[in-house]
Amino acid sequence: MTTTAPLHDGDQTPTAQRLWELAGLDDRRLQSRLLPLGVTELDELFEALRPAGIEHLGGLCKVALVSAPGVDRLSPRWRAALLRALNLGKPFVYRGKAFVGERGANVFVGGVHFVHCTLRHDPFIPGSLLIDYDVEENPRRVRPMAAEVRILRDGMLLCRTIWRGSGGLRRILYFTLAPTTP
Repeated sequence: MTTTAPLHDGDQTPTAQRLWELAGLDDRRLQSRLLPLGVTELDELFEALRPAGIEHLGGLCKVALVSAPGVDRLSPRWRAALLRALNLGKPFVYRGKAFVGERGANVFVGGVHFVHCTLRHDPFIPGSLLIDYDVEENPRRVRPMAAEVRILRDGMLLCRTIWRGSGGLRRILYFTLAPTTP
């Protein structure tokens, strides 16, 4: 498997070096290395990554939760165990995200599409790609959400979900996206 350098050019920080080492791992090993990380560590890793483009998203993508509200209070071992359990139970109901062009949706059992999104570039973050849930089909409570998408390695994206509220932007969680094989 060939890997694309996921980092910003010239970045030699310990965080950047750790990501470079992660780039060669298979999906399962990569997930197991991400799950114990705290939000601060994930923020540092995320900032070291290159923004993804619309061409990186297409078809059905598997989603794996990497961080969720409240889990940062747990020890790395318990955090990883809880997130692993959540990800194992997810396929019974949730299939992933499907993208066609600049449109997408969450896919549930039976092919039900719910919580739609558009892909767009954020004018405030040069080169960035957002999965934007502010679309008419969605309930109002979902619309303030968006997820910035970065390239973790070939075939694996790291996404940071944010809430756009009256108090500004607030990070909610991290997840990975990986295209499924046909």
